[in-house]
Amino acid sequence: MDINQLSIIIVLFSFSLYLILKVRIYSKKYNLNPLTFTSSKDPIEIMVWCTLILVFLLYIFSILFLNPPMNDFNLNNILVVMSGYVVILIGFLMVIIAHHQMGKLWRVGSTTTTEINLIRDGLFSVSRNPVYTGMTLMALGIIFLYQDILFLSLFFTLFFNFLLIILLEEKFLTKRLGKEYHNYCRQVSRFIGFIPKQRINRKSIE
Repeated sequence: MDINQLSIIIVLFSFSLYLILKVRIYSKKYNLNPLTFTSSKDPIEIMVWCTLILVFLLYIFSILFLNPPMNDFNLNNILVVMSGYVVILIGFLMVIIAHHQMGKLWRVGSTTTTEINLIRDGLFSVSRNPVYTGMTLMALGIIFLYQDILFLSLFFTLFFNFLLIILLEEKFLTKRLGKEYHNYCRQVSRFIGFIPKQRINRKSIE
């Protein structure tokens, strides 16, 4: 195990620890279970979240047992590796900041009996899904580090899974918030501000 593999393992461990602590702290602070998908009656929602957990475990397994091709320390490779770490750090910070901005409204899943309000400030003013965007950036950064078809495949699997989760959440929020959410979708992009905005079908809110 070289220093680069150790570094990415530390990053992955830190992210995993953060998510575990986030769930525990939230549960104690608000006396609520943020993992609302566990009580869902929608088999599709349960499937996509279980798939996401599986993909995350595959990332852990692959990083632990595959050595990244970082031993060739030419200038180009160093720039690629450093770019990967920068992208991972940006993604990690996006997740932490977005979670903080969500406060009590944070949850993992669409099934909930708690209050639902629309967040428009901070990162949510440029992305409707900054948490998923941040995690996608982290996966992209790992591709820079490993430069392997396996991690490229995991990236697209992760992205597709996030897209399915987002579509489920959009359906849920449209039912709960109606025109307010529809207008928000017209103003803010699904992922990043410069990507064309996704519109909700008007018939679904009338």
